Amino acid sequence: MAAAASADPGHCSVMEQKQTQSGFKDEPCGKPVPDDFAGLCESVTSIVIDYFYSYVYLVGMRRISI
Repeated sequence: MAAAASADPGHCSVMEQKQTQSGFKDEPCGKPVPDDFAGLCESVTSIVIDYFYSYVYLVGMRRISI
């Protein structure tokens, strides 16, 4: 999930498929972006985090000491 260059840096630019009366349309998310969220809104960030945790659980990664 890569964020496109945003015309409005304070809003999420991840493309979403939104339903309209004439069908589906691809548009930027447009939700406000918190500081230090790499240009992603909290909704998109939570999806990425959920995916990461499910992947870690699936492959059984464990902590190691360095």
